[in-house]
Amino acid sequence: MKIVFIRKFKSVTAFDPIALPDFTVLTGVNGAGKSHLLEAIENGSLHVDGIPPNQPNGARPIRRFDSNTLVPQDTGPFSAAQIAQEQTSFWTEISQHREQQL
Repeated sequence: MKIVFIRKFKSVTAFDPIALPDFTVLTGVNGAGKSHLLEAIENGSLHVDGIPPNQPNGARPIRRFDSNTLVPQDTGPFSAAQIAQEQTSFWTEISQHREQQL
């Protein structure tokens, strides 16, 4: 996938076009700009080749999840089987969303 700079967004003020593998792990220290980079992709400030940008009040092919989104929302006790079921459900949802985009 190729990422191309479109316009400034927060700390992302310039960005040379870069080709990345389809599965990429983004790491860095706090304050390095990881979230700004992902937000810039989500709002269309950076374009990902082959993926249409999100439309206001329309299709949203780009979805960003934060760490709170991936944590089970119940505060009571739960079993390992329940966690596994929630993870499976999450990955099924992502797979279905991806298939809709292809």
